[in-house]
Amino acid sequence: MKNGTISLVRAQAGQLRFGVLKHLILFFMAALNIILAMTFGNEFESVAMRNEVSGSQFVLENLNTIIPFMMMFIGASVGDICGADFVDKSFYYETMGGRTRKQSYIARVAVAMLYTVIGCMVIIAAGPVAATLRLGWGTVLTKEEFLIRIAALIAPLIRITALYIVLTFVLKSKNITLLAGFAGMVVYVQLMKYFPYQNDILGVTTIRKLTHISTWAVYGLDDEIYTLVDAAPDIPGFTASIIISLGAAALILWLGYRFFHDDDLN
Repeated sequence: MKNGTISLVRAQAGQLRFGVLKHLILFFMAALNIILAMTFGNEFESVAMRNEVSGSQFVLENLNTIIPFMMMFIGASVGDICGADFVDKSFYYETMGGRTRKQSYIARVAVAMLYTVIGCMVIIAAGPVAATLRLGWGTVLTKEEFLIRIAALIAPLIRITALYIVLTFVLKSKNITLLAGFAGMVVYVQLMKYFPYQNDILGVTTIRKLTHISTWAVYGLDDEIYTLVDAAPDIPGFTASIIISLGAAALILWLGYRFFHDDDLN
């Protein structure tokens, strides 16, 4: 069974070169973040203020800007990897070839999860890397504080990806999953606009919790406005978020497998 699963994983990985849309969205989102980084600070008329901007300042002001767009990438990648085979009936051929439903499910989940999460990390990192190469890192937050937050984001991204995977297996349509990705982008923006909660109820609210950096504006004795930043990660809180996200992802994927195991694939 192990060898059969590995061979299916390899086959699914080989299929990644097809379905250009997911690659285009990945490229576009990463390029958008890079453009934001390369133009960051240009809005300041003062040369002195332009000289103060940095890669860490870009992270502080723009980390949450690109995240909603990742929902569309998740929908496109998961929909293509897990949904395309409902069109060409690959599941039937795998079953007739002696593969089990469990093997088919694990192979697609593994490839979809790896491609999607790695792609999201590329999208997130593209802007800060470009800004740092252009402006230097700066002192707004340390590199360690940034890397801890980015590493912690993997857990809620796995949770969200798991939800889209199961949605694809239930609806059997990569196009609907793509639309769900667009809808997820809109929902994320609206949730953060009207309900800016930082908790672990949803994957998107967990992302908000992990990326939130506290800032305060204060007046100095010289009548200048200074921004105080508290970017230190809440390690116990982050650990709880990671455990909850991975637990939720495991439950979602198990429910998806139970559905797929008993489904007639029609």
